[in-house]
Amino acid sequence: MKRRTPARRHRRPRTGSARGKARATPTRLRREGVSPWQVRHAEGKALRVGTPRGGHAGWKAAPGRPDPLELISRSNAGRQPDLVPIRMGRMASSLFGFFRGSAAVMAWDLAQTPVSGIRVLMDGDAHLANFGLFGTVERDVVFDLDDFDESQPGHWEWDLKRLVASINVATRQFGWSRRERRTAVLGCMEGYRAAVRRLERSNALSIWYEFLFTGRRNPGLPLDPVAQAILSGAGGTAAQRSNDTLLGRLAHRAPSGGWRFREIPPVQVRLSSVRCATGSSPRSMSIRELFPRVDATCSGGTARWTSRNISSE
Repeated sequence: MKRRTPARRHRRPRTGSARGKARATPTRLRREGVSPWQVRHAEGKALRVGTPRGGHAGWKAAPGRPDPLELISRSNAGRQPDLVPIRMGRMASSLFGFFRGSAAVMAWDLAQTPVSGIRVLMDGDAHLANFGLFGTVERDVVFDLDDFDESQPGHWEWDLKRLVASINVATRQFGWSRRERRTAVLGCMEGYRAAVRRLERSNALSIWYEFLFTGRRNPGLPLDPVAQAILSGAGGTAAQRSNDTLLGRLAHRAPSGGWRFREIPPVQVRLSSVRCATGSSPRSMSIRELFPRVDATCSGGTARWTSRNISSE
């Protein structure tokens, strides 16, 4: 008896399936205004004619360079006056502390250096201390970059030079020899180059979902056994930390049983001790009056909730 073949019903291709996924062919990419990676690779390599890689090797102060102390003083404009001495003290405490706080000085210097012309969305302050372990909403621990308040469009060379300079300064503070510092800097550069070569073939969505996990293997991000062991150990320690450990340092139990922020002057103080420019008592002012930019930084619903629910204490 011949088996009857059931009629095929039209099915919508599943996302990610071979039939439903549009292939990123060169013709399709050009039609959408995106060049294939091979073309972009060749175009980027051609930029070396105008900006040779050797042009990044040296540095000397540009004519008319402002006094670094003057640039640092200007960068204090708009900061809380009573917190500026703390910032200056932290900068004076170590080489790396000065490097972190003198981003304005390095920004001026970098603006005078040669660039290829490829602009990206920079981190803006991609030094070594802004890399670390962070928890995701899925309760994974990942190695990533933090601190995006200075992110803006700019030249990719600036982020990379800020990073490798921070490695040199940090290892110098640790007492490493010149040869050891050079090895660390070149290792960072090689890692950056290898990552760009690997990612240039990926699409935007693949890059968006790429993470460096500490507690599992990362097939797309190969690590040597020593680096993997260090990452796993640090990830295990980080996973044991929670908001509970921070809460006891920043707050205490009130007689009513609720939590109250501790007084840690001048970094953390109550609004009742803050002098307002209007002369009004902070207790009688709404969050909108205390922080006028809340409308610009929050959505309407969030701003209304904040103004209504956050008390002055």
